[in-house]
This record gives sequence, C-alpha cells and structure tokens, in this order.
Amino acid sequence: MVKPLLFTACGLWLLACGGATATAPAVATSPAAPASGQEVLEGGLAAAGAGALVVVASADWCEPCNELHHRFLDTDTGKQALAGHAFREVDVDTSAGGAVAADLRILGYPSTVVLRRIGGQRVEVGRIEGFDSAAEYSSTLKELLIRTAPVAWCAQPLHAALPASHAPAETLPVLRCAAESLRGPDAQRAAVLLTGFVADPVRWSAAAAWDDGARTDLLATLRLLGRYQTRVQRDHAACATTFGAIATFAGTPEKSRGGMHYWRARCLLRGGKPDVAQAELRQYLAGRAADAQAAELVADFIVHEALAQPWGPAWALELLTGLVQQKPDDHWAHYLLGMVHARAGRMDEARAAIAKALALKPESAIYLRHRDQWAAAGK
Repeated sequence: MVKPLLFTACGLWLLACGGATATAPAVATSPAAPASGQEVLEGGLAAAGAGALVVVASADWCEPCNELHHRFLDTDTGKQALAGHAFREVDVDTSAGGAVAADLRILGYPSTVVLRRIGGQRVEVGRIEGFDSAAEYSSTLKELLIRTAPVAWCAQPLHAALPASHAPAETLPVLRCAAESLRGPDAQRAAVLLTGFVADPVRWSAAAAWDDGARTDLLATLRLLGRYQTRVQRDHAACATTFGAIATFAGTPEKSRGGMHYWRARCLLRGGKPDVAQAELRQYLAGRAADAQAAELVADFIVHEALAQPWGPAWALELLTGLVQQKPDDHWAHYLLGMVHARAGRMDEARAAIAKALALKPESAIYLRHRDQWAAAGK
C-alpha cells in the first residue's frame, strides 16, 4: 500500500536495501540539468505559481520507478493529475539529481515529494515513498496536491538524548521519532541521536533480548539512518559502520542479514574501498554455495554497483550463469545476466536474456524498456 511517509523497498536490490482521460494541459517538465539541486527546486517552484511542485526521485535500475512511469506518469490519468502543477523528475545517479535528492532528504526510490511556496518559504506538504499500484498512488497524490500546510514529521518533540532506560517501551518511541525526522528539518539532530545507539554496545546487548516486534522496529529505524548517512550526508564510512552493526546484531533475522551486507558493501564501495566491499560479499557467500537468493543478491550488487571494478564482470557472469541453471524461472537473474552481456557488448546474448525475463514476467516495465532499447541497438 502506498502511503505518505512510508518507505516501500524497490525489491531485492534495495533490501540490501514504499482520473479523467481528457487531454491534459502541458505539464512543466525538467529542463537540461542545471548547476545545482537548488536551481531545480527554485525553478520548479517558480514554474508552479499557485500550484505545487511535484518532484519524483528515481533511478534507471529501480523497477518500481519504471512501474511508476508505465502505470501512472506516462498515462492520461497521470498527466491529468499533474495538470496545473509543475513536475520535475530527477535521476539520483546524476550529480544534479543526487543533489536534489540529498536536499530533499530522499531515503528510498521512487520518492514523490510535493512542495509549495508558503509565506515566501519552500515548504514540503507531503511525500509518497514507493509505488505499489496506480490507484493508491493517484489517491494519495490527489490528497497531497490540495494540502497547504507543512508536513508534521513527528507527533512528539525530538529528544536531545536517548533515554537512560534500555527498555523498548522507553527507547523505541524516541528512535521512531528520530527516524521519521531524518526526512525533515531536524534531520541532523535525529541522525546524531540514532548514531548514539549504533555506537553503544550496551544498548545493542539489551536490544538483543527485546521481543521480535521491538527488534523489527529497531532495525527499521537504523536502516533509515544508514540510508541517510550515505544518500544525504555522503558519509559512506558512517553508513558502513551502521549496516555492519546491523548485520552482526544478534537480533537481526537471518533472512535479513544479506540485505545488510549488501548495504555495507555499497557504502564501502562508494567510500573508495572496492576491495573491502568485495571481501564483505565473498565472506557473506562463504558457506552459502547452494543459496540461490544469496547469489542473486551479490550478483545484483555487482551489476548495479560494481561492473566497473576489475573483479566485477567475471564474478557477476559466474554467479548468474550458475543461478539461471539452478533456477531457470528466476526472471530477475535473466535480466541481470542480460545487463552483464549488454555492458560487454554481447547484444545477441543480452536480447536473448531479456526475452527469457519477459517470458517469465511479461508485465515488467523495466524489462520492456530494456528489450526496446536493446532491439534498437541491434538495428
């Protein structure tokens, strides 16, 4: 379900990781990338006039981002919903798009942020994180577009420090509020508060004895901290520390550890330590030779983060070749294999792999887009 202020993961790679059909008036679209994220936002607000500025942060590799386009933004319904407002889409993998995403404290993709000029100030009135269905997205967006008051990030004041008690009843409300505040103007203070938990071994030890629900809530707040550290603060070393702590926490479910290793490796790589990132993932795979999900997770990381590394292409090809033999119905593995072939210029093999992915999941917008791109490349 798509809701404001609710993060919806884009799939396995982020677990590592939330009208009328009449012809719509023209909607303002993003110009050539300007010098800064501020220029995108200020220019968009100027274009919005009395309306709202709708900013969508997305990435080429993010399947829900592609689905958002295919199921809503590119439809008559989506164009009609945005009529009278300004629209900007930013690619978070570009310098300008990354700057906009950091300015808006984007923690997951796709994220839709609705902004207005109120009292001369830029004000966020709400956001949608993730994309599940066009109907729910459309309903939520309609609600946000008529709002004229700033979003409330947390119902209680942000605490200055963690409580002395290690009990979940006292600790979790403070952590939840801080996690929500990572998206708002108090983000830096909230990050300091959450980082204090990460650095305290006594608190980790106490949390290991919490019940399953409390530990789940704890891990959700700290995952957001790690994303904030790398995506907003650009402090990749701090991000690696946070996800390393979660990966080794006694209370982290085994099924979730792979995602934490993925994110730690991602932060290590972006922090200039590619060989340490590779070692992180090889250690994770050690003893998991028959674990197809683990192999897919690591292959996904390599394809989307590390194909430029000397060790990237050969390792990805090895993992994915074995994976499609082990699980021939794994559509994502076929897609990833196609990406590896395309990067190496083996377009016949790339087109064959994407055809297999589409045969298994014909409704996938990202597979359809790559099929069309790779078909054009063969002409």
